[in-house]
Amino acid sequence: MRRYLAQHAARAGQLDDLVADPLYLVAAAPDQLVAVLDEVRSDAAAPPARVYGQVAHRLAWEGYGTNAAILEPVAQAERQPDLAAALRQLDLRQPWTVPWGAADAEPPVPAGRAWPARSWTSPSPATPGR
Repeated sequence: MRRYLAQHAARAGQLDDLVADPLYLVAAAPDQLVAVLDEVRSDAAAPPARVYGQVAHRLAWEGYGTNAAILEPVAQAERQPDLAAALRQLDLRQPWTVPWGAADAEPPVPAGRAWPARSWTSPSPATPGR
């Protein structure tokens, strides 16, 4: 049931409530939840959906504590301290926690794209005899 809960919730119009639950974010099947994240509509569910979407590729099917630890600093970086605190307080034996953090204000990488490459020029080697 857990594997397809996101799809069923989306069909029933209940996905926003599910995504706003930090325990569900930790336990969800990443591939199934990501497939329906674009159906999130409420202001309350949009930030957790954005946080989840950024790290879903790193979340494990069975590692709830690790999943909470991965999601927490992203919530901090997205300026969602309540979500970060809720993830930290789940007490799932997280291997690490991030009680505070700071992030650069760089825009997120668009899905399916990479940051533009930068070319660096280095000085040419010295010409012998000069």
